[in-house]
Parts: sequence; structure tokens; C-alpha cells
Amino acid sequence: MKILDNRFRTPFLLLILFSVIFITNNLYAQDYNWSVILHDNTEINNVIPLEVKENYLILKTSTALTGIDIKKIVSLKKRVRACTWTYVGYGAIIGGGVYTLIKVFNLKERSSTEPFGIYMTLATILNSGAIGGIIGGLIGYLIGSTAGDDEVYDFKEISIDERLTQLDWIIKNRVN
Repeated sequence: MKILDNRFRTPFLLLILFSVIFITNNLYAQDYNWSVILHDNTEINNVIPLEVKENYLILKTSTALTGIDIKKIVSLKKRVRACTWTYVGYGAIIGGGVYTLIKVFNLKERSSTEPFGIYMTLATILNSGAIGGIIGGLIGYLIGSTAGDDEVYDFKEISIDERLTQLDWIIKNRVN
């Protein structure tokens, strides 16, 4: 059974390579969905709270580690809606895969000359993957956009000890 003709092999492998790069880059970017708001209304976006050392909250940015004095922090916010595109990506991958399998193993298209009765062409794979991916992506977008609101932790009117305790709990229970 010849699935890919030689003339389609290179573009198909490039498509897979770019898809893997896009997906891993998108999933990596979803980790940096925290914001810290300071008492002077400065907002530090796209960070990950890592740990509390002495009276400093250690944040990881995409390029460095930063320490912020806990006394200056007004609130900590996790942008839950930033994960919507993760749902879209997973929906597209699952939808494309499922619909491709349905089309490939469709009883009407089975050929008795092919091994295991599987009939597969590049056009079948790409068309069913695209249709299933679009449908799965739309379903993923609907699920992701309604998944929830941002989590906001307010530190305005609590003592330093309570801030330390709450920050420690947030970091230990943080799920990106």
C-alpha cells in the first residue's frame, strides 16, 4: 500500500514539521498567562510566579527572572481566557484525526485489494483532516471561550504575612 507518492512526500513532511513547531510554540506560550499589578498601577504581563524568597515574589518572564517586593503587589491575575487557543488547537487535532480515521476506514470505500481493506489517498487524508480540523477547532473555540473567567487574587487590604501565605498557596497550587 503506497500512502504517499514521492512528489508529495516533501511537502507533507514540511506540513507536519510546521504543525509540530506551531503547536509546541503555542502550548509553550500558554504558560505565561499571569499578570501582576503593583500599587502604582503598573501591570507586569506574561509571567509565571515561581516562588517566594524572603519578601520577594520571583517571576519568570520569557527572558529572565524578576523579583518583586510583596509590599508593592496589589493583585495577581491568571488570564484563563488566554487558554482558548489551546482548546482550539486540541479540538482541531482531535477533530482532524477522528474525521480522517472515519473517512479512511469508511466501509463504502474499502478495497479488497488493499491490505486490511484500507483505502487511503493523499487527497482523502488532507480533505478529511482539514474538514475535521475546522469542525474540531470551532468546537474547541466554543468550549475554550466559555471555560471561565480570569482568576484574580486581591492583596490590597491584607497583611504581609497573609500575602506570603496566599502567594505560597497560589504557587504550590498553580496549574498553567
